[in-house]
Amino acid sequence: SGSGSGSAGSVQNNVVDANDQTGASSEGRPMDSLDAEDELASAGAGTEDFNSESVRELKEALRGGRRLLTEGDENSFRESEKLFEKALMLSRMVGDLVQVRRAVRGLAASKRGRNDNKGAIAGLKEVLSISDQLGDHVGDADALGSIADMYTEMGDLENAGKYYDMYLDALNKELSM
Repeated sequence: SGSGSGSAGSVQNNVVDANDQTGASSEGRPMDSLDAEDELASAGAGTEDFNSESVRELKEALRGGRRLLTEGDENSFRESEKLFEKALMLSRMVGDLVQVRRAVRGLAASKRGRNDNKGAIAGLKEVLSISDQLGDHVGDADALGSIADMYTEMGDLENAGKYYDMYLDALNKELSM
């Protein structure tokens, strides 16, 4: 089966749409946990005045990276990675851990798009760690499922099974809320 076309779609769903504030995207798909994270992130956007330029640049970098991910070609993935690295630096500078998580999630999606599954898995594990620090697990089920899928693609069925189990547990928790 063609992993190239399938991976672009799955990569696209692993990053928050920085423009979506309505609960549904322009394509009319339902709001997923990553869109919900975006809404939560925008709530804390009124950071100090001296940070406002950095916050603006950060949001632009996240939006630009997201836009490039949807194009799905090698060059776009490389360019998106640069924008997400910039967003990661700015989010750390501003001290916004939710935005750090979004930037790391975007970096992971860029790496997955370039078939760097090991780099993508490391990034998504960092996303899970940041979620633990925040005490907010929005989007963790998606991250766990992506990690499991990549381990499967790499032929590491033991780790794939472990992460699929964690993914199903996370889904059951979300459904029981």
